[in-house]
Amino acid sequence: GDDEVLAVDLDDALVRVDLSDGSVSVLAVDVGRFQVSPSGRYVQWFPPPAGDAVEAAPVYLLDRETGVTHLLAEAALDRSWGFVRDDHTILDVVDPERHERLVSLRTFTAVDLPPDRTLVARVDEGRWITSSSGWFFSPFQLRDLASGAETTLLDADGVDVRIDDEALNALLVPFNSPATGELQRIPYDGGP
Repeated sequence: GDDEVLAVDLDDALVRVDLSDGSVSVLAVDVGRFQVSPSGRYVQWFPPPAGDAVEAAPVYLLDRETGVTHLLAEAALDRSWGFVRDDHTILDVVDPERHERLVSLRTFTAVDLPPDRTLVARVDEGRWITSSSGWFFSPFQLRDLASGAETTLLDADGVDVRIDDEALNALLVPFNSPATGELQRIPYDGGP
């Protein structure tokens, strides 16, 4: 919030500085990098790196409302994490293969994606658009996280896509090309 600052001190402690009175409180120890969710409720962190090499490490999440700390993954890459609003966090885990893990911040249940898929956007509760590993590569699929079922929405090379609440919108031209091409609107639930 506007009344606080979070930082890692010289002893690798994650501290909260209250700007109204200057008081300092320790939220977690052995912290190398951290990020805060949009509302400020959640703080996610990795321990300090063991050396110069980028290695997988445990990732933790503190729910500041309840005071409970959760271990989200034993081995995740620290440059691959991100909050999706205050609903989910996405991790790039190495367990044993590298793949994405989506963790619900309401239930702390985790869903691991196959190594060849990556999350692109949330459609609604339980359904996400996925693409081939790498960002925005075909095929684009609608994935039900509970069942693992996927429906292919679009399988075309060289597309520029936009995603909204109801459909995948695809311009069938090479990505970022000045050329013109066919525009397709592909609804998630069928129909025109």
